[in-house]
Amino acid sequence: MPSDPKQTILNFLNDRLSKDVQETSQSLVKSGLLDSFQILEMIDFIESQFNVVLQENDLNEDHLDSVDSLVSLLERTAKN
Repeated sequence: MPSDPKQTILNFLNDRLSKDVQETSQSLVKSGLLDSFQILEMIDFIESQFNVVLQENDLNEDHLDSVDSLVSLLERTAKN
C-alpha cells in the first residue's frame, strides 16, 4: 500500500480525472463531482493501487463520497 493513501487518491482525482479536489472531506459523489464512469474508474484505481478487493456492500455513497471516507474504507478492508 502506498505510504500516503490520502495523497495517492487526491493525485488520482486531480491528475487522472482532472478534478479540483483540495480537501479530503470534499464530497465526490453526493455533490455530483464524479459521474458514474469516473466512480468506476476510481474504484478500479483503488483496487489495483492498494491491492484490495472492495465488496459490493462497500460500494455505496457513504464509503465513496470523500477521500477521507475512502481511506477509512481502505483501512477497514486491510484489516480483514
